[in-house]
Amino acid sequence: MRQAWGLIGALLVTATAIAGLGPEVPLAPADNPGATQRYVNVAQASGHMLAVWSDGQLRGTLDGVPLDLASAGAPTAIIGVAAGSRTFLIAYQIQMTASPYYTPVLALRIGFDRRVLDPLPITVDADTHGIWGGNVAYDGSDFMIVTMEKHAYVSIIPAHTIVTGRVSEDGVVLGNLRLDASTSSGSPRWPRIAWASGQFVIGYAVEFFGSEGISAVGMSVLTMQAQESGSRLLSDSQFPNAGISSQQPAIAVGFDRVTLAWMDAPVNARVTINIAQTDLDGRPLLAPAVIAVVNGAIGSGRRVELVWDGQAYLVAWTPAGYQQTATIQALRLSYYGSPLDGYPFDIADGASGDFTLTALPPGFAIGYSRQNGTTLRAYMRTIDRAPYPQRRRAVR
Repeated sequence: MRQAWGLIGALLVTATAIAGLGPEVPLAPADNPGATQRYVNVAQASGHMLAVWSDGQLRGTLDGVPLDLASAGAPTAIIGVAAGSRTFLIAYQIQMTASPYYTPVLALRIGFDRRVLDPLPITVDADTHGIWGGNVAYDGSDFMIVTMEKHAYVSIIPAHTIVTGRVSEDGVVLGNLRLDASTSSGSPRWPRIAWASGQFVIGYAVEFFGSEGISAVGMSVLTMQAQESGSRLLSDSQFPNAGISSQQPAIAVGFDRVTLAWMDAPVNARVTINIAQTDLDGRPLLAPAVIAVVNGAIGSGRRVELVWDGQAYLVAWTPAGYQQTATIQALRLSYYGSPLDGYPFDIADGASGDFTLTALPPGFAIGYSRQNGTTLRAYMRTIDRAPYPQRRRAVR
């Protein structure tokens, strides 16, 4: 039986304050309507804010000034962005149409002075097929990208190998680690990575199969050293019964606690946002717990994002799936995972199912796409800690 933070028939929490929303900021120039803008990613460091998105080509701004990203090509997906000590790194995939079909993982570095530092994209992983999620983290000297590899394009079987790619701030590819399922670990899906206390932490979903297909979905956490490469098998899942539908978890680390967040979307049943926590060695601290109930029909995206700003977590979600729009909602959580807001607050209406968060100590920023007329446009807004006595809906 999963725990719940005061969820007995309805969501009951002890705090009543909710977060303050900053104004919605368009990311693309108003005189450049462009095509549909998706996959908005944001990151900040040293007072600089990077935002990137795709409208068929990779686009971006640094501190509100457009970047020349023509060398990047046409991304199929943006895996993630991260900030280093003097550069940002954008990880993305493109689709190569030449036979055989493949979708290599590429990277591009942007200096804090807005210079594109790579004349050609850096090839991080040339041997994968399809889009399998992931993100980027930074350890103080190198960037680490995590995603999954699939080698047999013609098969309907999903990717089954978690793979990392390490890139230095100077643009050197330094090796990778491949993580495969063991006989008891379950099949990994949708990995995410974070850096904490001298090691990387990867959170991911696992699927267990029975005679009639997927029998259970779990959530797992593993640690890896910054210089680790080669291959190894995955350990058993810490939370092998985290839900009954395929999920795309988010991960963040607050001090010495690793927090996972995900959406559970059983057929014809209540859709919920759930969290679980481990220590930095993967030992469970908080069993899967429901923190919110999702309103609206569930789509195939099931997007949940999570970030820690040094004092609190922000978890945000939307039920919008592919080519759908819905409301992005959020809650702030304490170090122990208990909600700090009286109820979920709205961030943006008519938003697509892809968005990202970044910490702005104190507070947060979100990058997202939402419907504007007949197309999706890219936006960003901040979320601070100022308490409000009443619920505030998103202001366009």
